[in-house]
Amino acid sequence: MGPTETDPGSGEVPASGDNQFVRATANESPVAIASRLDRLSAEATRQEQSLQELQAYFQDQKSLLASIPSIWPTRGWVTSDFGHRLDPYTADQVMHAGLDIAAPHGKDVHAPADGTVVFAGLEGGYGNVLVIDHGYGIKTRYGHLSAILVKPGDKVTRGQKVALVGNTGRSTGPHLHYEVRVNGIAQNPRKFILDE
Repeated sequence: MGPTETDPGSGEVPASGDNQFVRATANESPVAIASRLDRLSAEATRQEQSLQELQAYFQDQKSLLASIPSIWPTRGWVTSDFGHRLDPYTADQVMHAGLDIAAPHGKDVHAPADGTVVFAGLEGGYGNVLVIDHGYGIKTRYGHLSAILVKPGDKVTRGQKVALVGNTGRSTGPHLHYEVRVNGIAQNPRKFILDE
């Protein structure tokens, strides 16, 4: 007889090297085997649910990373940082809610993260303004634009050209006013930028 054969009269179950369940249940009653199968099935279901939860978690983390405004929206020179400053028109001490980046008129402005355009139009002293909602409570705002290349409802991706630097609104020269807001509160955009 070969290694997996058995004497038909012995009642033994073949014990192949990788069939542990057959070996483990060979001397169990059918009720015990059914109970064990139920437990294994329930464990397999729990493992599958756990795997699906992990998959959803990592997908959400991937989405979160894509939503963080981590690149400069344009290249230029920061002429006014985030924080308190003297207003260039009134000389009053005021809070500056973003960065002013001097750049040539018409220079490309890129989305710093994936998101959805929620506003594109005129807004008081900021002239032509674009607002992108990146999800997770994060929005970016771009002011003084010469042209806006996207419209509300458009989906944008990190690095996509969305506007052009300009001098619209209350502005002392061509530049981009750039803000990052989290749950409506202005944050220092430099805290998010990874490619400095």
